[in-house]
Amino acid sequence: MKSKGIRTSELVESLVAGDQMSPDILDELTSRPVPEDLFLEYKHGNLLAQREAPRTVREYLSGFANSAGGILVIGVDEMSWSITGCSAPGGEDLAEWASRCLTPIAPYFSPPPRFQVVQHSDGDVLVASTDRSLELVPCVEAGQLVYYLRLHDQTLRAPEYLVSDILLGRRQQPYFRIADCSLVGLGTHREAASGEYDLHFSPLFTCENDSLFRSDYVRVGIVSWSKRAVGRGTLSKHLLSYIEVRDVDEQRYSGPCNLVHVVNVFAGIGPFDVGVLKGIDTHTVPLSVHDCWYIPYRWKAALYLVSDESVPVWYQLSVTINSDLLQRLHSETSLSSVSGFSEAKRMSGERPVVEWEYE
Repeated sequence: MKSKGIRTSELVESLVAGDQMSPDILDELTSRPVPEDLFLEYKHGNLLAQREAPRTVREYLSGFANSAGGILVIGVDEMSWSITGCSAPGGEDLAEWASRCLTPIAPYFSPPPRFQVVQHSDGDVLVASTDRSLELVPCVEAGQLVYYLRLHDQTLRAPEYLVSDILLGRRQQPYFRIADCSLVGLGTHREAASGEYDLHFSPLFTCENDSLFRSDYVRVGIVSWSKRAVGRGTLSKHLLSYIEVRDVDEQRYSGPCNLVHVVNVFAGIGPFDVGVLKGIDTHTVPLSVHDCWYIPYRWKAALYLVSDESVPVWYQLSVTINSDLLQRLHSETSLSSVSGFSEAKRMSGERPVVEWEYE
């Protein structure tokens, strides 16, 4: 990345999607230099030697999250445009220390911030990045909730009347939750050429609208590792900023698999209605290698619900693939659906994970 081409908004998008800031990029930020703006704030490394350091981290990251997202860089002197470096109190790991600073307000961030330590020749630099949060992120000061906003190159405490207006405005939308999850269309398939076994299934959700507002448009999306899936959506950096994608061991299973984004649109749901969301596309996942029937694991996917102009609600979708599920599948000739092997857990303060988790 050339320094004259650095755009702070694009740098935020890259970092919240999981990319790393290199020492070269840090040098480019300070050599031109790239000044503080809506998306970027520098702090001298001596900040971490002060008692108010944890509060400052909370203040700036909540301000970025309540605005358009941004990056807090600790270990740069904006006056001299030099790398000062920094170290966590007590010699702790910098990223872990910064993460603990947010413990009192972590559940409000969605998606959660990312922390990175850039090992520069002039010292370690802490880089904390966050996207715009779905809901307002408060800080607790003197026993009261206060809110910060990022305005141009400043992080300011928002007046109470403005916070009230924002909170009231954000309530005027449908509020959905998943009340139940099961699997339908289960079956196994053996590839004649390779002898590999696969399992296919479709998730089935019971969704409730707990608001006073009807939605005539509900979209459900699943991001997962799958051998075959139709109805794919895009996998943009913005989407990936909300999830944690981990590599899978294709060699232990009948790979290869692809990262897919399945999207479905359903009819609307009125106030306090309960709807069964059908039509989620079939997912195909591996069961085994040649010399054994199965290797038990948990298929973990990221699931979101979004309607009309409301913000997405994220869930961790998990399907347990083990001997109990396979015996149930092969012992019942007319198995139309099965429950107890899948779970949809709403996320709060952390990202849903996309992986195969070994049991």
